[in-house]
Amino acid sequence: MERKAEILEELAREIFCYNGGYEDIADVYETIEDLIEASGLEGYEVARATFFGDIQSWNDDRFFIDVYGNFSSCCEKTHENNILSQEEEIISDFIEMFREDLEDFREDLEFLGVDIDNL
Repeated sequence: MERKAEILEELAREIFCYNGGYEDIADVYETIEDLIEASGLEGYEVARATFFGDIQSWNDDRFFIDVYGNFSSCCEKTHENNILSQEEEIISDFIEMFREDLEDFREDLEFLGVDIDNL
């Protein structure tokens, strides 16, 4: 994943921890096993979420719970495109929520073209 997408993903995770936003970026797992463990589902529930879900390939790079509560997957590029398509919103929401702590993220924000000294 390119550096820009990595930084945006990190910012989205910070927002997710704060208010649950950007779940489609932050609540994503690298293996189906990690997803199942995090979901807390067992037995029949796992089978249902898999059957009604959209697992493209067991070898996919990312696994997540879709809007219907089922398991889905995507490749790294699709995940990256999803992150990049929300760039402006992520940056805006991050600045709004963490305005007092932006210094901790100065280097990353400057990489994204944000001048925190002039906000």
